[in-house]
Amino acid sequence: MKILLTNDDGIDAPGFKALFEAVRPLGEIALSAPDKQASATGHSISLNAPFQVKPMDWPVAAYAFRVASTPADCVRIAVLRLLPWKPDLVISGINQTSPRASTSVPSAAFMGIALGTSCSCLFNVTGNTIGSLDGSSTIVVNSSST
Repeated sequence: MKILLTNDDGIDAPGFKALFEAVRPLGEIALSAPDKQASATGHSISLNAPFQVKPMDWPVAAYAFRVASTPADCVRIAVLRLLPWKPDLVISGINQTSPRASTSVPSAAFMGIALGTSCSCLFNVTGNTIGSLDGSSTIVVNSSST
């Protein structure tokens, strides 16, 4: 299985590293995540503004990118330009804070995977417990057909 990971807390977030370790046995993993905290940018994509993408070394991942933009742009650029394959699965999380705001505005993590709708399945992992995928984490699975 080919899996693309993203998040809205930044590529260096502890939760992102924990997520990578948790899903690593499931298949070939690629990473494309913001270079810094990008929460509350859920609806943002870059239309006319360039952004920087830096390949980075990540143990056991052939494709890892630090993107100076939003989670939605991270998924978009990875799927459309950077990866030599289409992901079967897009995973976003683990969040440092809850992705469910008191408003109806979707979180940046959710919007990151929303752009992965060309994939056969979307999987959003979120939770307030960083470094854990135990019962204290919330797992939301959404499927879409192409």
